[in-house]
Amino acid sequence: MNFCILMGSTRLQGNTAELLKPFIEELENEDVSVKYITLADKKINSCKSCWFSMRK
Repeated sequence: MNFCILMGSTRLQGNTAELLKPFIEELENEDVSVKYITLADKKINSCKSCWFSMRK
């Protein structure tokens, strides 16, 4: 089984990250593959209403 955790907090070492640690540890103890992705260090632009994603 695979899990992807998207951590959206702007504080990489904040409360949300601390709350996720036991959850991730328990998953790993059960031999579950966990991918942990933080969004705070990613460059995510806002929508420009260009309809690019709707084109086929």
